[in-house]
Amino acid sequence: MLLLPLARLYGGALLVVFSVGRMWVPALSTIIILSLTASIRGEGGLRRSLKKYGLRLGKVAYIFAGAAIPYIIYGIGCLVAIAMGFQVVNPVVEALKGKEIVEKIPLSSEALLVLALLNSLTIGASVNALVALGEELGWRGYLFDELLNVTGSFYKVSIIVGIIWGVWHAPLIVFLGHNYPHHRDIVGVTFFTVLCVVWSIILCRLKERSESIIPPSVMHGVLNALGGLMIFTIRYDDELWTLPVGVIGLLSSVIILLLQEILAVRRFSYIK
Repeated sequence: MLLLPLARLYGGALLVVFSVGRMWVPALSTIIILSLTASIRGEGGLRRSLKKYGLRLGKVAYIFAGAAIPYIIYGIGCLVAIAMGFQVVNPVVEALKGKEIVEKIPLSSEALLVLALLNSLTIGASVNALVALGEELGWRGYLFDELLNVTGSFYKVSIIVGIIWGVWHAPLIVFLGHNYPHHRDIVGVTFFTVLCVVWSIILCRLKERSESIIPPSVMHGVLNALGGLMIFTIRYDDELWTLPVGVIGLLSSVIILLLQEILAVRRFSYIK
């Protein structure tokens, strides 16, 4: 909280450092707790404890699922936007509109979009995923497992984790206008918290099925990377309507959530 005014004042590199450092607070808190309690729990050291909470490779197929989900949210979101009467445009063209560099790029707008989508995957599944790992180890790793041991309810725990995750962003929304520059108030915080609950269920299911926090970290990272393109894809007057953090993003994410849970239930019934 004390660094927020400085990050807002100076921006640039300090804001990046603040954002990355902040995302690793949940992980560092988890590491401290596990370091202090590992001997008491009899878990045989920090490394084994971290592995227990999902810091391992797990089932590799779910890593690809984690990378794909943000793109599916994006695609469905575009269809939802069109159905709602919004104008969907090439986000690269929209972002570069009015800039001289456009005339110097020897590529078509379609080729630029493909490159941007591939770049989002590359950055999202690597650098961004590593940064997101800080939150995922804390939220979907330690907190999810501990609460699940207490309640035994997947949905209840996923919702609780989602609410905590959303409220965790409240200072950024209120002080920096994060995601909602026109709603730096209870409206922005509440809407983002609802969105975080939906995403949390998706992420927690990935963690549960894969037995690893890597798939949710990849999904988190790719979603953050694609966010820049999503914002420029739909023309809007109020960010509460758009992708990925508006009504359209919420509806698209809910569709993905429902499809995921239907598949999860059917698979469980088949195995059972």
